[in-house]
Amino acid sequence: MSGYRDLFGAPAAPMRDLFGEPKAPQTAPASENLADLFAGQTPPAKPDEIKADKALSTAPKTIASTEGVNLRYAELIKASEQLMHRVIDLTQSVKSRENLLNTLFTEAKRQADDLQAAISPKRSLLFGKKAPDKAHAHALIDQLQLFMRQELKPDLFLQNDIDELLRQTDYLDRLADVLKKDALLVLAAEDQLLSRILTQAHILSLQAASTRQLTAQLDEQLLDIENWRGHFLSLLVVDIQQKL
Repeated sequence: MSGYRDLFGAPAAPMRDLFGEPKAPQTAPASENLADLFAGQTPPAKPDEIKADKALSTAPKTIASTEGVNLRYAELIKASEQLMHRVIDLTQSVKSRENLLNTLFTEAKRQADDLQAAISPKRSLLFGKKAPDKAHAHALIDQLQLFMRQELKPDLFLQNDIDELLRQTDYLDRLADVLKKDALLVLAAEDQLLSRILTQAHILSLQAASTRQLTAQLDEQLLDIENWRGHFLSLLVVDIQQKL
């Protein structure tokens, strides 16, 4: 009878054949024994690898939920309405500012005409050309400079409104983008809420672009006003006073 292999060590001694001469024991290489023990098996995973695999398999693809999407959609609608009111208020403020500037420019032009008359008085038929009234001209210059500095100074409140409108627009842009991504992950394609969210996000993107264009135009207008004011004052100080 052939010998059997010891699974935990060297081959055991062969059993004697009762009907013949004992056969020499057959020795198998150690590698063959190991192959028999672990054939068809893979090395056991380490505990850390098991935990990592389990975490990956159970980790959510997104932290968004249907409830969270509903709450964020309500926030988006509210913030969108606030943005519309802010745009309306800013537009009205700009219109009021334009009306005020027209009044101020008319007054500045009247003062400038008085100054011009004092510097270059009209020629009289009887007495010929009058000499410039330098004392009166200097008084008019001081008056006009004071008017320009006080009345035509930069409108800080209007600039603050523009900056706040841009901040709110940027926030709505980010909110709409996150909401749209979350909604596409957690809501079914036929869900009416998903359709409303996508529509609202598109409207907001157009509104944001329009708002940024409006604020850019307002910034340019304010800069033009300030440049004109500074240039006009420099002319008063340098050019006109040199002529007197």
